[in-house]
Amino acid sequence: MKTKNEKTLWESTDEICRFDSLNAKIRFTLAEACEGVIAFGATGSGKTSGTGTHLPLGMLRAGFGGLVLCAKSDEPERFRALAKSCGRESDIVMFGPGFTERYNFLNAELSGIGGGVESLIECFEQISQAIAGDGQQQGDIWERAARQLLRNILDLFRISGRPIEIPDLYKAAVDQTFQDDLLRSASPTDPRDTRDLATIRAYLQQEFRNMGDKTKASVLMQLTSCLDPFLRGSMRELFCTTTTISPQDCRKGKIIVVNLPLKTYKKLGQAAAVAWKFAFQRTIEGFFGKQGQTAADQTTRPVFLFADECQYFMSSYDSTFQTTARSSRACTVYLTQNVPNLWLAGGRKAKDSTASLLGNLQTKILHQNSCPETYKWFTEVLGRELQDRAGRSASFHGEGGGGANTSISRDVQLDARDFQVLAKGGKPFRFCTTAILQQGGKTYRGGKLWSQIAFQQQREGGQ
Repeated sequence: MKTKNEKTLWESTDEICRFDSLNAKIRFTLAEACEGVIAFGATGSGKTSGTGTHLPLGMLRAGFGGLVLCAKSDEPERFRALAKSCGRESDIVMFGPGFTERYNFLNAELSGIGGGVESLIECFEQISQAIAGDGQQQGDIWERAARQLLRNILDLFRISGRPIEIPDLYKAAVDQTFQDDLLRSASPTDPRDTRDLATIRAYLQQEFRNMGDKTKASVLMQLTSCLDPFLRGSMRELFCTTTTISPQDCRKGKIIVVNLPLKTYKKLGQAAAVAWKFAFQRTIEGFFGKQGQTAADQTTRPVFLFADECQYFMSSYDSTFQTTARSSRACTVYLTQNVPNLWLAGGRKAKDSTASLLGNLQTKILHQNSCPETYKWFTEVLGRELQDRAGRSASFHGEGGGGANTSISRDVQLDARDFQVLAKGGKPFRFCTTAILQQGGKTYRGGKLWSQIAFQQQREGGQ
């Protein structure tokens, strides 16, 4: 980060942090950060106190804004402490029960920088995918019929000129009388809206109402299941009233912590985090910090998306977002235990969606791990290298004889033991945790495609 003519500039070559590797230091730049990071490590491996601390500290010191999704109950205060250590505590914004900030994501999507009706439909789909759980997403829960119903209801509200709130969306889906009231109150002035209203009336009063009872019940269940978390209590207050904080504020340096940890708030916390994540991703793709600015440049403040236990917050839009994250100056940092976690979160096309996401996260860090699937995946990433193998032969016929030979073969660069013996931190390892680093397009000492790195934990550090 540099200051010139009283304007803060972020160059792509700016150093965010360094990784310790033997006696060398590996620079980690802004450009590399914006290519995305995924870190794996077994429970207790030191991934949170290693990668999950080292990278956020670098980004906080460099002035990034960001969004933090929380699975563990101590994550909000852990991030506040990290920000405080960098002089950034005043930039922390806690969003959750007991705090004053509010975000009406529905209105945000339908106005201003939001993507309109289709973007809002996509947002609800992402929420549905995440809260369904156990691989039932992506086509099992959210069917096209549910999208069709929501699209018609949203367009009906828009044409009728009535404000849209989630409780009213729910009522319009399940209450036939309310649907008819909305249809009667609609008075379009635009010829396109007139045509659209005719299509909406035909769908609601003929197609939808003539569905079989079981089919209609299934469609309603699919739609109302993702609306339901926002209909009552703290969630309604946080998301369905006004807006005092939004993803745009991350471009101004705010670090928004979604303080509804999954371990405490369960599915409600998951729905809240995914709603924020999708809104953040959609906003950051189009908002660059200055009015009228149409592309990110060196004056655009970088932002980060951080999620430990990221498998709880995954959705199909992650891969799409990551394909353009570098040009948006957005840094994704995801942490999880192993690759199968991502498969479980990926739905029917789990392996394809996981492969797509991992292929778009260029920096990969592996802490201590004994998961065979994670090891297999990482060795495939590294590929095989040529190895000289010496051999001997002997013969005992007659007076005997023997010989030596050398063969060349391609072997994996690391084996399972290399991942299992990595330092896990804490007192037994002198508060040091080690990991294997791989970055797309980069080689290290000796021409290797990987390097062992080390993180020094704070004495109070957890895992």
